Amino acid sequence: MNLKYIAQCVWFIVMAGVFPQFTVYAQFGPPRPEVKSIEVAADGKVTFRILAEKAQAVKLSSSDLPGLFMGTDMKKGDRGIWEVTAGPFGPGSYRYDFNVDGVPRLDPENPATSEANTRSWSLMHLPGSEISDVKNVPHGSVS
Repeated sequence: MNLKYIAQCVWFIVMAGVFPQFTVYAQFGPPRPEVKSIEVAADGKVTFRILAEKAQAVKLSSSDLPGLFMGTDMKKGDRGIWEVTAGPFGPGSYRYDFNVDGVPRLDPENPATSEANTRSWSLMHLPGSEISDVKNVPHGSVS
């Protein structure tokens, strides 16, 4: 075997033991930044975020949130994370999506979705509604 190849393998194994994150970085590149896509403040304002490092323009749109039907521009921040704060909004469930360079897309960090006649939306729930909040109620059998 080639001595240089053996030395490289040994170096990689030693570095992987000392710095476990080195193996991930060496295989896949730098780690993806964590994104908290929806953050609700106490005053009812909501901050929306999406990671789109190479995007030129990102908008937040909603069929339910007041003032967002035509979309509102988001600002690009550190590490390619786009952000906008809107509201305040009252309790209830709201549909929204992101428009990334002209292409509508669901929130990749939010598994909750809502189907409409012609498209899908991401779904956000703000607590405090008597109608849509989940409540702990007695369970049992009816006889």
